[in-house]
Amino acid sequence: MRIAFLTSQYPATSHTFIRREIDALRAAELDIRTYSIRHPNSGECSSEEEQREIVNTWYVVPPKSDLLWAHLRGIGFHPFAYSGTFVAALRHRVPGIAALSRAILYFGEAIYLAERMRAERVGHIHNHFANPAATVGLLASRYLDLPWSLTLHGISEFDYPAGQLLPDKLRHADFVACVAHFTRAQAMRMVEPEHWSKMFINRCGVDAGKIGATGLVKSANSRVRILCVARLSPEKGLTGLLQAVHSLLERGVELELRIVGDGPERQRLLEQVETLGLGERVSLAGRVSEAEVPGELASADIFAMGSFMEGLPVVLMEALALGVACVAPRVAGIPELVEDNVTGLLFSPGNWQELAERLETLAKDAALRERLAQAGRARVAAEFDIGKAVQPIASRLSVSAARELLIPRERRGIAGTVKRLARDTLGKALAISGRSSPAARHGDNLTVVTFHRVLPDALRRQYPFPRLAVTPQELDWFLTYFARHYSCGTLAECHRRFAAGERPEKPLLAITFDDGQRDNFEYALPVLQKAGLRASFFVPTGHVTRGDAIWHDTLGFAALAAARSTSAWNAFERRLERWSLQLPAGPRPLDRLVEQAKHLSTNDRRELIEELHRAVPDAEVPPWALLMNEPQLRRVRDTGHEVGSHTINHVMLPQCAVDERRRELEESRSVLEGWLNQSVDSFCYPNGDCDDASARAVAEAGYARAVTTATGVNTAETDPTRLQRHDLDAFEVRDQLTRGLSNPLLAFRLSGWFPGM
Repeated sequence: MRIAFLTSQYPATSHTFIRREIDALRAAELDIRTYSIRHPNSGECSSEEEQREIVNTWYVVPPKSDLLWAHLRGIGFHPFAYSGTFVAALRHRVPGIAALSRAILYFGEAIYLAERMRAERVGHIHNHFANPAATVGLLASRYLDLPWSLTLHGISEFDYPAGQLLPDKLRHADFVACVAHFTRAQAMRMVEPEHWSKMFINRCGVDAGKIGATGLVKSANSRVRILCVARLSPEKGLTGLLQAVHSLLERGVELELRIVGDGPERQRLLEQVETLGLGERVSLAGRVSEAEVPGELASADIFAMGSFMEGLPVVLMEALALGVACVAPRVAGIPELVEDNVTGLLFSPGNWQELAERLETLAKDAALRERLAQAGRARVAAEFDIGKAVQPIASRLSVSAARELLIPRERRGIAGTVKRLARDTLGKALAISGRSSPAARHGDNLTVVTFHRVLPDALRRQYPFPRLAVTPQELDWFLTYFARHYSCGTLAECHRRFAAGERPEKPLLAITFDDGQRDNFEYALPVLQKAGLRASFFVPTGHVTRGDAIWHDTLGFAALAAARSTSAWNAFERRLERWSLQLPAGPRPLDRLVEQAKHLSTNDRRELIEELHRAVPDAEVPPWALLMNEPQLRRVRDTGHEVGSHTINHVMLPQCAVDERRRELEESRSVLEGWLNQSVDSFCYPNGDCDDASARAVAEAGYARAVTTATGVNTAETDPTRLQRHDLDAFEVRDQLTRGLSNPLLAFRLSGWFPGM
């Protein structure tokens, strides 16, 4: 899968860490393609590496002749994505006419960029910095329906106007890399807790070995040399640094200051130097190339910063890696790099007297400078070397690439879109006419619905089978609809009422959850409690006892882990071939691989899973994907819900011998009754598989009712050991135009007329 890295300007002298990260990701066998909104200024990037990146980067500005074609293609071939992205652009902005104009501009750039990415088969978009380029990237990802991610750096991204738009970006991102714990904490406070798990620490790294090889240069004079490398802008606090240096010179400290960099404050700083009479001791060297920075650092005794705001400054890492003693403000992520009096000295931001004291301490104590320098170099090598620093984001991007291989995004094309629109239109027409209403369709029937997993969106994106999961918000939407139109309850409660001949004004509907997943306890129960509804949870007791995952989850997570490297994937495929299995081509390949594996016998399937564990030893099912434990099941019982049997080992009963089938049915029921101290008389067929022998065995085992996965509603004539259900997910009841969940489509889905589009 090709991964797009998008920035406002690439390459950029002040953002060399992005190029280092890209080089390291490419070395990790990830296919990275660079895109940039604008081209570097003439002469700004002169190194061989920078020139190479310029040649290989695609630039949005200035646009070329294909700009018009990109928009015509969007209007003609992808009209709904085009119009939806335009609406999203108008919403994702701050108030004001100027912001509206910029939103339209960003939309134009996003479509132009997206069509280029479509042609180059990009499968994931990643932005550095939550700035306008990130807005363009977000809109492009929405238009293409691609995963999008973001790296957050500094405090400026939380200021207006970027900060006002940041929560929306954080909610939409597949993951958010944060350069410091401080940055992550600031992001966490802006969004709901369910989004926190997608945020992780990914340091900006340096090539510690290469930088450390630069030899320090000793000066012939006795003055202590202080260096600052920074953009000459207000947030860098350079005026205060000059004040601190001036006070030290007045106290007779022998030093000189060299400031490297350029920016809008240059003239003001030159005037301050002249006013304070610092011309002989302070020099403003202007911008230097990336290759020249190590030489500048090597000639310094002290590296100093005066910033009011930072993220995690890469130049500070470079100074430490080179073995230069550092003085820096105690702001943002800097204390995660510079530990006061251990790897450097810190001062309170804006306190120029304290800065002067710290500089004086270092200027007068060469031994202290050496001790701090050595500790700083060790800290950078241990945590901030690019080879180590890039690993978290490399892991996330490799997961994204694996998901694109195994769980590709749905691509309907024009024909598929027309079918969905026709389905949506029919559903709305039936709703308006009242023909699909629950009262009209189900007044004399028993409706049973089922869900599997309930996961926050951040976890659903990590799950191998996202169609089996709804978010807590989506479940709340479903339950609100059910409570409005049905008499709801557990399967046992609703079936008893139905069998007794009750036909309430609102039709009966039983809510069920398959597999007894831990997320049902953590996320479904609170939503059910809020709605005032009860449900049935079907549990395979053996997996609860062992604390392991059901086989299809183990297979899914093993496949995702294997797809992250060529060698692991080859080993995975060899194991599949032994059992005459292969990953199918076409849509939803992982789902279809599971369908293939279902035809194996129980023992063969168990052996396959064991072999996959050996082939991909680092493939683990995360704790959130396991099942409920005994105390949690008792809590489910205590809150009024039903717990039913799902066999011991989630076996498909038609595949079992007579004795094994009897044991799976009777022992699972007995175990549950022992745990819950109450009778259990509801059963759910694993995989919905049921034949005549299985149905008879269920009745003989003492169950009063059992549910399959056959779609439909239940009448008075329906065999209670073969009750039908509607397996629901949010994807198939989402409106094609608005992308929102649709009441008419849910009514259509439950009506029995719903076409499988």
